[in-house]
Amino acid sequence: MKDSLHSILAPGGGWPPLIQSSTICLADYLQEEFCKNKLQRDPISIIDAARRTSALKGAQVFSEIWDRIEDEACHVVFGSNLIEDTGASFDYTVNLCQQIFRGEHIDAAVIDQHSPEYVKLLQEFKQRGQQMNQPAAIRIRREIIQHAQALSWAIENIVLGGMPWSEDAVKTIHGLLYAGMTNDDVVPGEDRGADHPIAAKYIDPKTGKEKVENLNEDIQRAESGVPFDPYDLSAKHYHHFVNIHPFGDGNGRTSRIILNCLVMKFTGHLIPIGEDDKEKDEFLGIAVRGSKKYHEEDGEVFLDEQRGHREMAKLMARKSVESLTKMWTWVDQGFKAEG
Repeated sequence: MKDSLHSILAPGGGWPPLIQSSTICLADYLQEEFCKNKLQRDPISIIDAARRTSALKGAQVFSEIWDRIEDEACHVVFGSNLIEDTGASFDYTVNLCQQIFRGEHIDAAVIDQHSPEYVKLLQEFKQRGQQMNQPAAIRIRREIIQHAQALSWAIENIVLGGMPWSEDAVKTIHGLLYAGMTNDDVVPGEDRGADHPIAAKYIDPKTGKEKVENLNEDIQRAESGVPFDPYDLSAKHYHHFVNIHPFGDGNGRTSRIILNCLVMKFTGHLIPIGEDDKEKDEFLGIAVRGSKKYHEEDGEVFLDEQRGHREMAKLMARKSVESLTKMWTWVDQGFKAEG
């Protein structure tokens, strides 16, 4: 992931890697949400200024951009796992994620019981009043490592490499995320069957192909110059995938990876969600209400007129403020240094 980002910036390409014909804007309802948070500039101006600045400076600013993205990606994995009641402390998560994002190989299936890492994990869970043994430690460690590997693969291949979205790409993300997990109802990278216990609650997973086609059509329109809101677009497609629930398990994390890849492609930043209990509860409440709205609108309301994703998009807007503030500070400091 790190080398791929460097290759984009080395020839003077800007970040985010928008093509020149793309025209990003904010939907009215999100403009109102951002206004409540009092950013120093509007989000579109910040994104545009960051892109122009990085294009001018190229590889000179690689380390600055990488440090921010790597930090956001670590937060994404930590928060996404916390939503699912798995993973470990933030510091433990960061240590593993950084190794993955920097291209190091880690064997997720093995942990040395005499290693400082294992001792640290035992201490963490002892402080929480929870028991820990080697199989449990491997499972928790695997949840972090494979989440980071799945996110890294998606960013490297789809965001940075330009691979189009496809059913196979989504299945690859799930396969990386869920490899080696012991669950008889789940095959990594494979759709749930019609006889799966959750099948009666969700739409046929084969509709995922149609949703991927809709996603690619939206991206093509965006790249052709049709004005679009990157936050609304990302929330909409997250909303579709998570509510189809194509896999027996791991749907939430897979869908949040899709969400963050879309956000990153068009805005240059990621959106960590669920990093504490309060935010986790807020997210889960939005997800429940969004699911209800999805089933009310699906097949009854034209795609462009559906509104079930908007509460999630508003949360995304609020969670984007910190990243956008850092982006503007970086741009502003560059202007002052040159002045």
